[in-house]
Order: sequence, then structure tokens, then C-alpha cells
Amino acid sequence: VAAGGSAEQVVGGIEAMLFVCTPIDAKSVKPGQEILQRAVEQRKLDLPAIRKTEAYRTTYNSEVNRMLSLPQRDRTAACQTAW
Repeated sequence: VAAGGSAEQVVGGIEAMLFVCTPIDAKSVKPGQEILQRAVEQRKLDLPAIRKTEAYRTTYNSEVNRMLSLPQRDRTAACQTAW
């Protein structure tokens, strides 16, 4: 988990990036999927429970909205450099 971030916030941020970036550049999301999978395995995270938390939803929704508000070129660049 990133410094200062709860597991819920970190998972929400990663999954938001995966959601936004998959249709733009599917190759760029593989590292993010691997990061999420390692975190789940190493920290024994319960993803279904995490996804029900307010911290997850707040982070996920704000990150998706932030990314979708970017111009297409900036969104593509963010996806390619996210990890």
C-alpha cells in the first residue's frame, strides 16, 4: 500500500486507472493488473469487501472522473505512464 494511503484508497485508484485505460491502451494496464494482484496476494486483501467501503468508492469515483475530464491526448499519456 502506498505511503499514506489505505488499502481501500490504493485499490480504488488502481481499479479506476484500469477502468479508464483499458479501452485506450490495453497493453498499458498489464502492470497495474499485476500490482493489484500482488497486493491482493501479499496482503491477503478481500477485494469484494474493499469495494463496498466508502474510501474505495470515493477514491475510485474521483479518479475516474478526473481521468475522464482530461483531453483524450492527456488521458492517453496518463495511461501510458501510470505505472
